[in-house]
Amino acid sequence: MAGKKKHHDEPASSMNDDQDDAAESPDLAADLPEFPAFLYRSPGQHPAGGSKTYDAAPAADPAQLQKLLDEGWSLSLPDALKKAAAK
Repeated sequence: MAGKKKHHDEPASSMNDDQDDAAESPDLAADLPEFPAFLYRSPGQHPAGGSKTYDAAPAADPAQLQKLLDEGWSLSLPDALKKAAAK
């Protein structure tokens, strides 16, 4: 049938099937940011509600993204606020 979605237990029929698998995986898609991407850190200069604050920094490419992550920045504001609360 046209438009039938490939099931994971079916054998791969072409190289494009690998791309279909990646698109079907919400976990994988969530882990791959688009560039430029913004990362977050708390505390910072911007109000985030209550006494919470944050900063944001852009990453133009994967190397810059990794550098910011290594420095303690987070991929989301909620993650940055959780990390700050845990300190």
